[in-house]
Amino acid sequence: MLVQAPDLEIFDIRGSVRRSAVGETRDFSEDLQAVIGTRVGPGLKKIIRGLLGGIPLAETWAILLEECCNGVIMVYTKEVLLQAPKDREGEKEFFRTMVQANPRLLGSCAALAVDSPLMAGLDSKPA
Repeated sequence: MLVQAPDLEIFDIRGSVRRSAVGETRDFSEDLQAVIGTRVGPGLKKIIRGLLGGIPLAETWAILLEECCNGVIMVYTKEVLLQAPKDREGEKEFFRTMVQANPRLLGSCAALAVDSPLMAGLDSKPA
């Protein structure tokens, strides 16, 4: 998946299965073209599932694309995350404050999962 800055718009995507349980090889690049023009940002999970709903292995591709998009987001948030305090309590407070400021982050990765030790004691739950 290739994303163009500054809008973080998906402008190229390719995907294939080279090994499967049944030994099948298949190129899904044409099916995945539906997500071209989609911007990495709020509502992406729902958009991807809507666009890919009719293709074989849609749920698997949706999960893979979400992970690619999370990687894109991490590139842009890495510097912010590096500012987290190194002590455990300071780190928890830093991430709780970040999630309270942007509730969409809750559940967006393992570290920010509802049951994560970093999120322990957080009042809000994902919508």
